[in-house]
Amino acid sequence: IKNEEESLKLMQEELGSQRSILPPDEFSLMENDFRKKVENLQKIVAERNKLLENILSQSIQIIQTQAIQIITTIGREKGLALALDTSSVVIAADTINISTNVIERLNTNLPEIDMEKIRMSALEKVTQMENLDAKDRSFKLIDVITDLLKEEMKGANNANRE
Repeated sequence: IKNEEESLKLMQEELGSQRSILPPDEFSLMENDFRKKVENLQKIVAERNKLLENILSQSIQIIQTQAIQIITTIGREKGLALALDTSSVVIAADTINISTNVIERLNTNLPEIDMEKIRMSALEKVTQMENLDAKDRSFKLIDVITDLLKEEMKGANNANRE
């Protein structure tokens, strides 16, 4: 993307210098070409951002799912009838706060989610998508997100088994 941005900056500078030299129809063609390239780059950037946001969202969902399982387990172990998010509780005795236990177990059961691996995989797949048309890109984007989520869930399940 950085290379494309640099290329577009150079093209914009060239357009500025060619405005007074070229005939209006020729300049208009160059300007339209420039706009199309800018729009294409904006679409690519938007798709990459959307993909990365979805990956982050899915990673958070993995953590939340694991946390809910842990909260349920601790609740059963302690015979709790109800578990509330601490943000919705004004006053509570420390003896019923299971947050520390949940965090400790979460760190044990799910020690890490390799965001760098997810990011690199996503960028690699998005790069492959750049040569597809818009419809194919949308389907490919769905496939990429699904594949990454499946891989991460496998990793989380394997970590739980160990």
